Amino acid sequence: MILRKISIAAVTVFSIINIAGQQKFYPFSYENKDGLSDDKGNEIIAPIYDYCRESDDKKLLIFKPGFDSRNLKTFCFDVTAGQGKKYETFYEDEVKIQKVSHHFVEEIKGKKYLLNSETAEKITFKDDVYSLKDLNEQFIIAKYFAKEIPVPKVAPKKTNPVKAKGKLPPPVLAPPPISREESATDYVIYSSTTALKPVLRTKANHYFLLNKQAPENQPDENGNVKMQIVTINLNDFDFVLFENKGNYELYDKDFKLIKKFTSKPSEEYGVNEEAMKKSETFAGSKIERKRGGYPSVGMASDGKREEPKFTTERDSEIHYFIDKRNGVSRKVLSSPLKITYHNASLRFEDVKNEKSTYFKFNEETLQFYIPKKYLDQLGVKILN
Repeated sequence: MILRKISIAAVTVFSIINIAGQQKFYPFSYENKDGLSDDKGNEIIAPIYDYCRESDDKKLLIFKPGFDSRNLKTFCFDVTAGQGKKYETFYEDEVKIQKVSHHFVEEIKGKKYLLNSETAEKITFKDDVYSLKDLNEQFIIAKYFAKEIPVPKVAPKKTNPVKAKGKLPPPVLAPPPISREESATDYVIYSSTTALKPVLRTKANHYFLLNKQAPENQPDENGNVKMQIVTINLNDFDFVLFENKGNYELYDKDFKLIKKFTSKPSEEYGVNEEAMKKSETFAGSKIERKRGGYPSVGMASDGKREEPKFTTERDSEIHYFIDKRNGVSRKVLSSPLKITYHNASLRFEDVKNEKSTYFKFNEETLQFYIPKKYLDQLGVKILN
């Protein structure tokens, strides 16, 4: 796991938190600020962060400060090792290399790298990358700031100005510098290995992942249709099309160039019809834009609804959280704030001041995963 091997010096520099034992940790929110509690209700991280998210591999909790928190860095907490570390930025971009999650981080300003979530090994970039994601198991696409190629300055030819009507002509001004296109993005395709070998560099406004269309089932001479089962890999593609102001580059799935051509510019949400037809001609196949997501599945129901385990109700200005298990209604806590219950979590809303507090709890033991001092500050009373 990440951060398991930390030197004593690193503990001092990066404020490592060590928690003994196999405890479970739960993010909570107190008056719009996020913190961390363990399963005993002990405070692990004070609620001082604006945002908390879980990493895709479920191993890390990332606490991010607000833009106005100048002296507060992003805090990354490893829920298995029970310890955390501060970073300048812990980006939401997460890629898999050899099926292991790697996080895109900036430990100190200007020092970006990929962090192996299992070994804490670092993969540094040779490019100034600011965003990246998986295309499939073989390739990663990244946005980066390409280095400007300096234009060599040509010394003007010396001429002897000729006076006209007793006056010298005005000096010849140098042409304005060539500005970079602001709308186009510099892309680099890396092989999905620890070497991060660049496979392709290009500049584009948009790019589109394309798939070959599945063959249509045609009826035989007797009018019967033979159904074919086609397996679709949602994490793969057959072609990639880059577009930059009407200039297109069509590549195969290994990023070998098929054809460059021109057509009408496309929008981000789709390739225009003319460009698609040209792509099909050059690809030698019917193609369609890759679609993400999974088919929806209808859930069967026998018409019976399960009785809720818990509910909330209001009596005058007091709100209650009620345990309805075993057919008996028992008031668990009361609060002057509006209470909302959903899926083993409670939310207390201070509507007047636009503040809310949120935490998870154990539905069997009614153990609340938030330090009790915050409930006391909110005026929440535990009744049973």
